[in-house]
Amino acid sequence: STEELLEDFLQANMKWLNDEAEEVLRALSPEDQRRVMEVGSLQGCRDPVAIVKSRAKPRFPKGKGKGKGKGYKGKSDQWGKTDQWDVWNSGGAPKNTPAPGDVSHKEVVKAENQQAVDEGRSLYVVGIPPMWTAKQLEDFFNHQGKVQWVHLMPVKAGQGTRAAFVNFATAADATTAAQICDQLDIDDRGENFTLTCSIKQRTGEKTFGKKTSVFTSAQMEHTRARSEGRVVYLSRLPLGTDEPQVQDLVEQFGIVKEVYALPANGITQACFVTMSTAEEAGYLVRMLNGAPAFGTTLCADVAREKGEKRKRTFPEDEGDYHVLELKNFPHWTTVEDLKACIEIVNQKAHRVRVLNHDPQGSSSLA
Repeated sequence: STEELLEDFLQANMKWLNDEAEEVLRALSPEDQRRVMEVGSLQGCRDPVAIVKSRAKPRFPKGKGKGKGKGYKGKSDQWGKTDQWDVWNSGGAPKNTPAPGDVSHKEVVKAENQQAVDEGRSLYVVGIPPMWTAKQLEDFFNHQGKVQWVHLMPVKAGQGTRAAFVNFATAADATTAAQICDQLDIDDRGENFTLTCSIKQRTGEKTFGKKTSVFTSAQMEHTRARSEGRVVYLSRLPLGTDEPQVQDLVEQFGIVKEVYALPANGITQACFVTMSTAEEAGYLVRMLNGAPAFGTTLCADVAREKGEKRKRTFPEDEGDYHVLELKNFPHWTTVEDLKACIEIVNQKAHRVRVLNHDPQGSSSLA
C-alpha cells in the first residue's frame, strides 16, 4: 500500500529529510506521494522541501485552452495506463508525448533500445523492490555483465514492486543475467522479493519467460553446431543457386538442419550446410568435395572459425610465380585439359584451379 511505501521511503531517506519536508510529504495525496517516491532516493539533495514539492507536480499537466500544453490529457497516474515499452522508447514519457530535452536525444535513445532488442541484449526485469534506484539496479546486474543502460519504471498503483529494462553490452551477458537472476530471491529492508527476468523480444513476440532472443538462439545454435563439426562450407556454386536447390543436393547424405546461403562475390556463391551429426557432415564433405554439380566442380570442407583456417602451402604463395587467368572454356574442360593448353606454348603450370564451370562457357573461369 501507499502508506507502507511511504514509511519505507521515510526510513530510507531519514538522513536527507528534515521535519518540514516530512510534513509536506505526509500532507500530499496518495497519488502525489507515489509521484515523489517513484523518482527514487533523495540522497545528496540540499533542499528536501523543494525537491518534494517539485516531484509532486504532475509531469504532464493537462493544458488549458488551445495551443501548448494540450497534448497530454491523461490522468495524473498516467504510468499505469501506458504501455511500458512505449514509455521506454520515448525516453521516459508516454507515447506521443513530447519528452523534455532535445528531440535528437530521444531518437538516439529509441534507436539504442531497439538495437539492443534486435541483438538480444535487452533484459526485462519485474519484481524489483520499490525503493531501489536505477544505480542500485545497475550495480546489481554489473556482476553478470557490463550494463549500458537502465530504465527503471515507477511503482504502479496497487503493486508493491517495480519493473525495468536493462541493456547489456553483449547478448551473452544479457542471457547470463536472465539465466542466473530469474526467480532469484532478494531481501530488502526485511522484506523478500523475487525477480523475474526475461530477454525482451521483438514487437509481436512473447517476452515473458524467454532466456534468449530469436537472434541469439540462432546464433548460439550455429556456434554450437560449428564447434561440434556439424557445419559444412560448400563453395564454388554457380551464381543463382538457391537454398532449396542445395537442400535437394545434400539431403541424400543425412538429416539437414539448415542451409544458409552467403552473399555472392560476383563469380560464384557459397553456403553453410548444418547436418544433424558430425559423421554426416564428414560424409557430405567426402562425397561433394571435388564432385560435379550444377555444371561446376564443388568444394566442400568442414566450416572453421577465421582463426582456425589452414595456412596455404601452394607454391605460388612462397615464390616468384605468375598467375594466368583463363576464361570462356567449355563446361566439359578438365584441369588436365587446361594444363595441356599451357604446355603447348612450352610453359609449365604449377597448379590449376577451376573456379567456375559455366554450361554456356561465357563465365567459365580458371
